[in-house]
Amino acid sequence: MIDGCDVGAETTVPNLLSVLCSTDMPPRQHLETQQALFKQFAEIIDFTLKFDDLKVTAPVASLVLVNLLLS
Repeated sequence: MIDGCDVGAETTVPNLLSVLCSTDMPPRQHLETQQALFKQFAEIIDFTLKFDDLKVTAPVASLVLVNLLLS
């Protein structure tokens, strides 16, 4: 939670993708004008892949990480 708002992946990722993939401009223009959003999306994907890898290689450590993220 950030400032009392639930900022879950269930809502954040679809909202981000709808902005990045909207048809109001061509893909190249999206990349040129929304670089920060694309970077944030890449960071979400990177974190997710690293977290999933950690869960597979160290299941106990992933529980500690989840508890830290939720607190």
